[in-house]
Amino acid sequence: MRLLLPVMSVLALASACDGRLPDEDTNTPVRDVDVDGYPADEDCDDNDPSVYPGAQDIPYDGVDSDCGGEDDFDVDGDGWQGEGGGGTDCDDLDPQVNPSQQERCNDKDDDCNGAIDDGATNNKTFYADDDGDGHGDSDDTSQACTAPDGYVAKKNDCNDNNATVHPGAAAVACDGYDNDCDGNLAEEAGGARIGATDYADAWEALEAATTGDVIELCEGEHDTSLEITKKVTLRGTATNPDWVRLEGDGGTAVTVAVSGVVIENLRITGGNTPELGGGLYINALDTVLRNAIVSNNKALQGGGIAISSAGALSVSDVTVEKNTATGDFNEGGGLYLATGAKLTGTGLTVNNNTAEIGGGGYIQDGASLLLDSSSTIHTNTATAFEGGGLAMETGANLTGATVEKNVGGGIWVYYNDTPAGLISDTIVQANTKNITEGAGLHLAGPTDLNSVQVIGNKASSAGGGLWISYGSTVETEFDAVVVHKNDAPTGGGVWLGKGKLFMTGANFGEGADANKNGDLVFADGTEGTMTTSTFTTCTGDGTTGGCL
Repeated sequence: MRLLLPVMSVLALASACDGRLPDEDTNTPVRDVDVDGYPADEDCDDNDPSVYPGAQDIPYDGVDSDCGGEDDFDVDGDGWQGEGGGGTDCDDLDPQVNPSQQERCNDKDDDCNGAIDDGATNNKTFYADDDGDGHGDSDDTSQACTAPDGYVAKKNDCNDNNATVHPGAAAVACDGYDNDCDGNLAEEAGGARIGATDYADAWEALEAATTGDVIELCEGEHDTSLEITKKVTLRGTATNPDWVRLEGDGGTAVTVAVSGVVIENLRITGGNTPELGGGLYINALDTVLRNAIVSNNKALQGGGIAISSAGALSVSDVTVEKNTATGDFNEGGGLYLATGAKLTGTGLTVNNNTAEIGGGGYIQDGASLLLDSSSTIHTNTATAFEGGGLAMETGANLTGATVEKNVGGGIWVYYNDTPAGLISDTIVQANTKNITEGAGLHLAGPTDLNSVQVIGNKASSAGGGLWISYGSTVETEFDAVVVHKNDAPTGGGVWLGKGKLFMTGANFGEGADANKNGDLVFADGTEGTMTTSTFTTCTGDGTTGGCL
């Protein structure tokens, strides 16, 4: 209720009438001791003329000046009392700042936790720049509103340990790096060097080299075909073999004609010859190939690598891929080992090569391919449907590889009237053969199997796992052979046509590991004995009773 008289009149009357003034509606006297225009029943402190409804409340002074029920402890109206009034709102003049807010990049303590911009929801990603070239490492990040020390906004450095390597950097010849990080090696080509001496190209360096020299091929593409006739090391300056490419310039890309040569850290590609070895031809002993890729080469025999009867090659961490054997009666898309040749090593991958016979490789009698369990021969193709993974002549030896997912079968052994070869410590799995028999192994010549696993192969004809057929007097032996999950219309595990089969410790699987349509099928005229071997089905009319 407001009183009627102006303030000056009220003051006069208050003095005369003891603070009683007429009500504006009833003209009945009401009490207003502090004469602030509000009667005592509405004024929360009728002894203080600065306190009345609607008066300006001074925050945190302990006085409820506007009669709102309390001192003004929430100036910004965000529902949180300011710290001056014992609350937790650290900025009671900003409704966007209080303990319920999320931190944002704005140089404020939005959530009142005592830290500015910590864990902001709209922060940015910065990247470590260890070499200080202004380009960061995409794998080393920090989330912040502004770049922390040692971090930058760009994440496109391909080598954050070298300030000469970053997008836009100038090429530095023979430093072993893709300086501008664009993956284009042609612009990086810088010739070759021996020690501190630079040469225009690999041929010039090879001409100048003496026995024992290390010839470094600078990063980039080297368009040349080399014949190495000195005992030297041919080494790419970069540890990534893709950064140093030796492109065959007509004929075989690299021919090794002397013992003791070492080749490492490069890709050999583009070779093309109507003879042996499109990428690499080894015609000497004690050759070493490591950390290398041999790809996209062509030859009649051994599109990728060919080793002569006088050759021996040791490999480690080598990939032989996408090579092709071309011409009439071509053999060995990836590898070709002539009689007596030897290839040993670890970490060999032979994949996606193609040939009529022996998509992954062809091994003549007396040759040996001796690998370890880290080596794989996979996804190769034999267009004539024999030996998608490997084709081997009788008397050839294979140890240690996984032969898998090849088209045209895993391994084909061709009979050539020589003593039995040996396949040992090898896994043959998931190979397919769509026209003829023997998807895992097609043994057309005597071959002994020792610790071989034949798993999950599929043939459209007989012998999903193994097809064995050769002269009736020829014998083959199984020792600790596992034959599981193979499939064919007949003889899903093994189909034996002619000859004699002797098995010790063979396991043909049961239940989920069983072969489809028979573990063993013996044709007429076959013989066999088994010792501690397990199988579930055996059919046929072999001379000793058929089901052995």
